[in-house]
Amino acid sequence: MDRIHVKYVLVGGGAASSACAEAIRELDKTGSILLVAQEISRPYDRTPLSKGYLRRETQKRDLVTQQVEWFTNNQVELRTGRRVTQIDVPRNAVLLDTGDEVFYDQLLLAIGTVPKPIGVIGASLPNTFYLKTITDADRLHHAIEISRSVGSNRACVVGAGLLGVEVAASLAKVGMNVDLVQAYATPWPKLGGEQTGAFIARRLKALGVRIHSNVRAVGLEGDGRVQRVKLSDHSTIPTDFVVAAVGAQIQRDLLRSTPIAAEKVILTDERGQTNIPSIYAAGDCAAIYDRMFGKHRSATHWEHARHTGRICGINMAGGEARYDSVTHFTTEIAGLVVNVWGEGRFVDHRLIRGNALSDEGGFAEIGVSTDGRISQIIAIGRDNEHCRYRDLVRYRYNVIGKEEQIKDPSAALPED
Repeated sequence: MDRIHVKYVLVGGGAASSACAEAIRELDKTGSILLVAQEISRPYDRTPLSKGYLRRETQKRDLVTQQVEWFTNNQVELRTGRRVTQIDVPRNAVLLDTGDEVFYDQLLLAIGTVPKPIGVIGASLPNTFYLKTITDADRLHHAIEISRSVGSNRACVVGAGLLGVEVAASLAKVGMNVDLVQAYATPWPKLGGEQTGAFIARRLKALGVRIHSNVRAVGLEGDGRVQRVKLSDHSTIPTDFVVAAVGAQIQRDLLRSTPIAAEKVILTDERGQTNIPSIYAAGDCAAIYDRMFGKHRSATHWEHARHTGRICGINMAGGEARYDSVTHFTTEIAGLVVNVWGEGRFVDHRLIRGNALSDEGGFAEIGVSTDGRISQIIAIGRDNEHCRYRDLVRYRYNVIGKEEQIKDPSAALPED
């Protein structure tokens, strides 16, 4: 067992820790950095896993956040395939699964999330998959190949949130016969409104996806592997494999027996700093304080992970950066790009700008909070007003008295 000291210890192998390392090196050229990644891969972008990578349009080498030479040239030590098993807060130390003890000056927790278990009878049967890592995606590739070899090409996706919709669309595009099980009337129940959900449903159905609405998966059945999904309406769906996309959660084991403040995720101030001055958190595992909404906010998107990781890196290296951005991410459904700004949890009602009944998109769904201010905008296929959409969310524009102007696509969007 070795005992070493490192100025900066970054725990996590994703976009947040990579962005943190880059930001540190911009300000501190020589301070020692150790990045510990549980997967054997160096830090990579998970966003394409459910889209281009699953469809074999994107190669593994295209996922990495930095080429290996960057880490070497910038003296960032990578320990991949390794896990932090304990944080000793009083001693400013972490224990690795190798038994090594690493003392730090500054610690970043960018441990991400893990898929939430589907939690039904038969969930442990083989051919029940989750999608979070490259290994998960490769296992799905293998399942697709086996399904094709027997000629049935059947897949069932449980959950119609952002990930479930992306997976269902990708599976359909590679020729699978896809069933999508959703507990609500339309997809994206926690992200978008009814009209956006209805549009996404039409888009999926055009790909051949069969949508089962207002039902839940209550059991997985089969002879040694999943062959059927039992639904709450007592019907069953034959399938060759299941992809469960029912949510995500942080791994709390690492936080137990520590004074690090956490609820569902780790809480930080607007600088990315936890209640322990030497410990920062970024990415999916953290909720950063957002002055725009006056609340702690978390997001499970690549842009947010990169941005919060960079904020942490600047502050860990002695700079000054605060979170003041509009949360933004993009997704793609059957070739149509969707942009989302802001926070859907604070939406009370929604205004539609454009024609939401068109199967080609070209509309925006504008979420308004109870005080009349814009909290979120979802733009489907529109590309000429994106800067204005971002600013309307940034400044929490008050729509009271301007609703008709905002809904009319021929009218200019209001100025700040």
